[in-house]
Amino acid sequence: MSKSWGGLEMASAQWATLFLKHGHSAFSICAPGTPLENRLKERQLPCATRSFNKYFSPIDTFWLRQYIIKNKIEAVFLQNLRDLWLVSPALWGLDVQLVGFAQMWLSNISKKDPLHKLMHHRLTTLVTLTQTHSEQILKCLPVPEKKTIVLPNSIDTSLFGPEHRNENLRNEFGAQTSDFLIGIVGRLDRQKGQKEVLESFIEFKKRHPEKKIKLVFVGEATRESDGVAYE
Repeated sequence: MSKSWGGLEMASAQWATLFLKHGHSAFSICAPGTPLENRLKERQLPCATRSFNKYFSPIDTFWLRQYIIKNKIEAVFLQNLRDLWLVSPALWGLDVQLVGFAQMWLSNISKKDPLHKLMHHRLTTLVTLTQTHSEQILKCLPVPEKKTIVLPNSIDTSLFGPEHRNENLRNEFGAQTSDFLIGIVGRLDRQKGQKEVLESFIEFKKRHPEKKIKLVFVGEATRESDGVAYE
């Protein structure tokens, strides 16, 4: 439901692509006029758009339920667990698997109250990134360990690796072969910490003006918060 273009949104498009590649039908739901909708259309992937209210909306939940029934959906994949508040009630009484991806660290905030238990009870599987991440998530969320699996993020090594190093790309950033280049890829958001990196970089340059070092940010501003002002 996000309007931004970051890892979670890119993963949604990638999962849909993989499902179709392996012979499964895949339907995506996203907010209209977003980069995710554009990416799905570019790849000619089936998608439905709707402007959802955040967290809890009986009208949106009813719409989701009808969409799931109409398209005979057998499994729902959530890239953002916040969408549980919309999706979980839509699946009550339906024989549909619900797979959630825990991509965020929860900062040890306990969410084991009765309402969270009700929403998370519908999860069939919760995917975490590492074993440590899984242990931290289990401390915070009302999900039994038997419902969790660890599935690390991965990259296609036929496309990404040292053998694909390209000096032309470094030159675009104004970096020579001998320069030390630091790159940060991600949405421009206070939670990502680009400001702290920039401040540290400036301090380092003051202390070591002789060092050839460059800093590059790759990403766009978060659209839901004060990302534009932060940029």
